[in-house]
Amino acid sequence: MARHALMRTELLPTFGMPDKKVDGFIARIRERHPKMIFGYPSAMSHIVPCAEQRGVRFDDLGQIDIYGFSTSIIFALLKEV
Repeated sequence: MARHALMRTELLPTFGMPDKKVDGFIARIRERHPKMIFGYPSAMSHIVPCAEQRGVRFDDLGQIDIYGFSTSIIFALLKEV
């Protein structure tokens, strides 16, 4: 999205997080050096361990503000339905 590029933000979805897509998110974060990442805590808690397993670090990108949405629990319940 143009808005995300202009404002240096990223939006991480909750659904559809296969390894290939996670690798894409990790690469995009490394490439774009976002100032802010928006997403559900469950998405972020999935991406960080995957990055660690692959030896990818984010601590050299400077400060990244993380904004989480509190409805992750609701989406987890919807997956079960």
